[in-house]
Amino acid sequence: MNMTESMPESGTTQTQAWIARPGLLEQELARAPQLLPMVAMALGMQHMEPADWARAVARHDVLPLADALHCRVAMVERDGELLAVMSAPLDRRVRLWLQTRFEGRPVWFALALPGAVDAWLKQAEASERVLDGVAVDVAEDTLAKAVESISIASLAKDESPVIRLVNMTLYDGLQSRASDIHLESDEEGLLIRYRIDGAMLTIRKVPGQLTANQVMSRLKVLSSLDIAEKRVPQDGRFKVELQGREVDFRVSIMPGNHGENAVLRLLDRSQKDERLSLDGLGFPAQTAARIRALAQLPYGLTLITGPTGSGKSTTLYGALSELNTGDEKIITIEDPVEYEMAGVLQIPVNEKKGLTFARGLRSILRHDPDTILVGEIRDAETAAIAVQSALTGHRVLSSVHANDAFSVIDRFLYMDVEAATFLESLNGVVSQRLVRRLCPHCGGGPVAPAAACEACRGTGFLGRIALAEVLRLDSRMKSALLERSPERRQAALAACADYQSMRDAAGEAVARGLTTYQEVCRAVAME
Repeated sequence: MNMTESMPESGTTQTQAWIARPGLLEQELARAPQLLPMVAMALGMQHMEPADWARAVARHDVLPLADALHCRVAMVERDGELLAVMSAPLDRRVRLWLQTRFEGRPVWFALALPGAVDAWLKQAEASERVLDGVAVDVAEDTLAKAVESISIASLAKDESPVIRLVNMTLYDGLQSRASDIHLESDEEGLLIRYRIDGAMLTIRKVPGQLTANQVMSRLKVLSSLDIAEKRVPQDGRFKVELQGREVDFRVSIMPGNHGENAVLRLLDRSQKDERLSLDGLGFPAQTAARIRALAQLPYGLTLITGPTGSGKSTTLYGALSELNTGDEKIITIEDPVEYEMAGVLQIPVNEKKGLTFARGLRSILRHDPDTILVGEIRDAETAAIAVQSALTGHRVLSSVHANDAFSVIDRFLYMDVEAATFLESLNGVVSQRLVRRLCPHCGGGPVAPAAACEACRGTGFLGRIALAEVLRLDSRMKSALLERSPERRQAALAACADYQSMRDAAGEAVARGLTTYQEVCRAVAME
């Protein structure tokens, strides 16, 4: 029925019952969904079949998503008709509000099966990019408001334009799968950029240096930093709830020649509900099996290497999750704890209080562990304790910054660890890189990306895949490495039937159509 008309009077006894008891309508439709057209006709409404949602187009320009979420109405266009699909079709207050708002416009009330509207709204909220087209006015602004929970509905209610801009940036960054949010001050104002799938992507420019200064002050308020200090770097963190997901933000603020710059690292705590596994991380089956075999050796040291942002922590957690069967005592020491795992004692590093990796690892050994995960080996003391732990019958998993599997030895020698002792403790090394995956929606890539593809923002890539080189050290390989003989090392590699170099893994990914040659060249020396 058109919105200019009112709700139908009780034409039947059944309609009277629905109006008197709205819950009865939902129960009947849930029990017999085939009655939807008849019920909609009885109420004088259009009906929205489950199959209709696929061809319906969202019309947030007609009814903003914040209002739609508030009144639980899906505003869509189907076959040229504007429909207001109501989650609560018998709510007179909502109907009157819609009639007033769209008086004289050809908009029709519609009925859907129970839960369909709420599910559509949830999906719409998850895909909404709130930064598109946002305007900022910093007049009479206040920065004293604390962020607790951010949603589309709360964004619409934010009175402060700077608070709204910051909250929208955080919200949009999470929705865009950004790992980092960069806020850069320049002579014109503020530049907002996201790091998505390892690549920097410019989102928008916000004019006005006053706005840039206010945004930095807002971030300092959230992170409990010194607002007055603008000459030295500051680090902090804060936590917000986005769509019911607990997200931590690590904040680094750095002074620049046009004002301060900020980088926010996103840590999505909702991942604690997902059971990680090596098979689910995108490795080829054979590579996942080789990593699993290394990690499940009963004692010794297994290292994951790679540059910052190469997925080392995720691989460690994937291996640890498969070990976490409840039969062993597992303890981790991390900075910070990125994934929460049930049944695992996880210790966050706190250097301000004196809890370093080395001190924590030394204490862990007195806690009767079977498996120890050290988030990162950064210094000589931590390296020495990790090696001794592996030699005394513990399974030790850790990460270290090195270019490839063979560079790990030089890294430990640099940290004054004796080569023979280190190689005796070392079971193997996994060296890995992340490269962007071709977008499955537009099949883009750097040559001809689809500029209009919403899924990948026109970049041609969506998500990343892991390239890994798994080196298991047998006695022959350890002997070659100890002698520092390139010839013996190559002979030992040739004897490993299942060894695959990083270059070969990259070539295989290109051949399978997962990524492009240009993309793997960004991460792997292919020549």
